[in-house]
Amino acid sequence: MKHKLFSQAVSVVFVVGTFFAAIGINVASATTYYVATTGDDSQSCAQAQSELTPRQTISIGMACLAAGDVLELKGGSYNEFVFNNGNNLFPDGTGPNNLTTIRGAAGESVIWTASGGQHIFLMKNAGSYTRFENIEFDGSTLGVPPILPNGKVAPGFFGSDPWKHFRQDGGITVGLEFVNNIVHDGPNNGMFNSSTTSSWLIEGNEFYDNGRAGSQFSNNMYLKGDNHVIRGNRVYTTLGAVGQSASGIRIAHNQNEDDGSNNNLVEKNFISVGGGGIAFGTGTNNIVRNNIVTSSSSQPPGNVGILLWAQGGIGLNDNNKIYNNTVYKMRNCIGTLNTEYFSITNSEANNNILYNCTSNTIQDPDGVIATANNLTTDPLFVDLTNDDYHVQTGSPAIDTGIILADVFEDYEGVPRPQGIASDIGAFESQNVGDPPPAVPTGLTASASGTTITLTWAANTESDLTGYKVFRGTSPGNYPSVTQVGTVVTYQATGLNPGTTYYFALKALDAGSNESDLSVEVNATTETSGGGSGGGVILIPQGQMNVTSVSSDTANKDKVLDGNSGTIWQASGAGPHEMILSLGGSHNVSEFRYLPYSWTKCTQYEVYVSATNGNWGTAVATGTWANDSTEKTASFSPTTGAFLRVRYLDNYCYAAEHNVGTSPTQPEADIPQAQMSVISVSSDTANKDKVLDGNSGTIWQASGTGTHEMILALGGSYNVSAFRYLPYSWTKCTQYEVYVSATNGNWGTAVATGTWANDSTEKTASFPSTTGSFLRVRYLNNYCYAAEHHVFGSAN
Repeated sequence: MKHKLFSQAVSVVFVVGTFFAAIGINVASATTYYVATTGDDSQSCAQAQSELTPRQTISIGMACLAAGDVLELKGGSYNEFVFNNGNNLFPDGTGPNNLTTIRGAAGESVIWTASGGQHIFLMKNAGSYTRFENIEFDGSTLGVPPILPNGKVAPGFFGSDPWKHFRQDGGITVGLEFVNNIVHDGPNNGMFNSSTTSSWLIEGNEFYDNGRAGSQFSNNMYLKGDNHVIRGNRVYTTLGAVGQSASGIRIAHNQNEDDGSNNNLVEKNFISVGGGGIAFGTGTNNIVRNNIVTSSSSQPPGNVGILLWAQGGIGLNDNNKIYNNTVYKMRNCIGTLNTEYFSITNSEANNNILYNCTSNTIQDPDGVIATANNLTTDPLFVDLTNDDYHVQTGSPAIDTGIILADVFEDYEGVPRPQGIASDIGAFESQNVGDPPPAVPTGLTASASGTTITLTWAANTESDLTGYKVFRGTSPGNYPSVTQVGTVVTYQATGLNPGTTYYFALKALDAGSNESDLSVEVNATTETSGGGSGGGVILIPQGQMNVTSVSSDTANKDKVLDGNSGTIWQASGAGPHEMILSLGGSHNVSEFRYLPYSWTKCTQYEVYVSATNGNWGTAVATGTWANDSTEKTASFSPTTGAFLRVRYLDNYCYAAEHNVGTSPTQPEADIPQAQMSVISVSSDTANKDKVLDGNSGTIWQASGTGTHEMILALGGSYNVSAFRYLPYSWTKCTQYEVYVSATNGNWGTAVATGTWANDSTEKTASFPSTTGSFLRVRYLNNYCYAAEHHVFGSAN
């Protein structure tokens, strides 16, 4: 079972492809091969380049790869042990811009297990510039080697690790990346590598329940080597802790590897332990910063939060830095071990929160760690029950640390310092020495149709950056939050007819401080009778098509291309007509015509029908003004799948046609707490941030290519809108939205388009579509989402 993810975001952005393009390095073109549980291993490698003809097993799929290629695993469970011995199965990449990759398909659950053996994936004498991504390694079915009374694995066994790497040829494995994976229930270590490794990236993974009772060397991660970056991982419950040996993240070497593990960076990890937190064995110049190590409120105290020691009792531990970590409820918050056999020199532990350490705050009997500015009294955490280790206003951690050159930002990427000095612990408070803006005053609300206009008095702060508009349909409950600039008016459009909406404001400043909420105001939208007023939703032009025209067949599709500069010409003596297929049955209430700058169409008839025929009486007739403004024919909502427009003029031109519908049921915000994120293409650890009602937390759609998220709505709904609140950094602008009754069979997107690249809340509206799942795809590289909302009525 997956564990609850820590509720704070980690701001980590790698723009590898963009960086290389910027400096003029050609990024190699990769070939992607596919494997699926429903595939066929007899397919050729050429056939396996199509998702329609994949191979079936991972090892057979890997045999197709050349350096820099990608093997994409489609959703499902794979039960096979794969042994990559010296590139026998797939070659190393050639550099950081040409990685050989094994990845799970975006938005799909890929589970890799192996029954009875000691490993799921074993890499020997290979692995430079390879990448593993979006895969769940399930070690629960691995064989369990016997454990001797001293806690060591019996001779002839090497332990059972779901993912393992080692070398025997003296070479060095460089640049491997292990990103956004899940590793759990390994009987020994979740992930293990050898000392002959360098410059690995281990980022955004989730490790839990690895290890077993009685084993002396159980760890969720057991890493060796130099220059690794271990960042933004979530680690839960290391099993079988004996003494202080078992750890969530262990970076060490064994007694035959005297050179140690050097120049490693361990940062922004969240470790909720069952044993120890972070253990550093023999090595030099390692940095441990901005991590959270905790025994949560439901756990007994763990062993040692952060440990310096010598595995095997030999070697040197020099110039290691333990900076700005938060350690809570451990037996010893920081400790040293085996100092009688080796020396710890020039090591420091500064700016750490070390609170509720049940035995020792710092267990350092020989006094070999220099310490400064560590906080051991109550730091006033925000919410221990929910593992929120931010500190409250008035905390003794705020502005009492020292400024460290090696710590330039906090756990969430907030620059340090924000106040007169750095804060102690993993988080940097952002409102220190900078009071929040005053509460906005003078808020009023007035309704016209289905639009409500807000006005208010301007705040006077010199560093004011804007306001947040909070909206809901019940007092004090605001599921919709929209950020606007330094304006004093705002229009909420496209609201439900005959509905009372409640609004409040907060003011924002340049220090990301927010005022308290203003007084609440409300207004009620007018009851809609159809037509061009609020509540009308345009059917996406890409969903419609022209089934017939009376003239100018070659240019008939110009009226649906979104380009006002292209035209369809109704040539010759009238009348002229066009029939549109609407892409499904709709409650049609409006037809819009955009003239071209030349001859206009002025006399019209509009018909709606369930079939392409049986038109009956026109739903709208009339004469438009002979000018270039967009024209609208509004009428009582009429159910149909086809629309016919007849222009009674001779010779007229049309630039664009649009069709509007009226929702058949009132639109309501589906409660975020009822929904859940069931899959994402990246940043699994922070996927739930889009449903937490907090615009200050984020989900990062990281990496190149399309990113997607699938939401379970918690029931069947007639869905009519999706809203996206950007974070203040990189915005998601290009989107596709799908709705389905099942998690799959998505069909055609119900909405596609491009939003403005600003911080205001974005809305994708579409004809009411019945479903229990919504899928949003962002077509940008690297973008951030603060909140997602879905609107619809229960089916």
